[in-house]
Amino acid sequence: PSTSPAAAGEVLGRPVTYTAVTVDQLAAGLEAAGLDAGTAAFVAGIDDAIARGALSQTDGALARIIGRPTTPLIDGLREGLASR
Repeated sequence: PSTSPAAAGEVLGRPVTYTAVTVDQLAAGLEAAGLDAGTAAFVAGIDDAIARGALSQTDGALARIIGRPTTPLIDGLREGLASR
């Protein structure tokens, strides 16, 4: 599977650089974008858990629940860009 920056770069047709930020930096950025402190901390915490692998394991449950195969990242990015 493609990494997020590689997939985004492929869809956009230009290089995309990933810049790591701390949980505190992410929360501060979310607050600067208009989220209240509690929501910003919650979202930053979810992002941190995902970065540490919270969603890295899959047993196919999502595909069974939604009744179709899940969408690969690159395809989701292409679809999102096409709908703009």
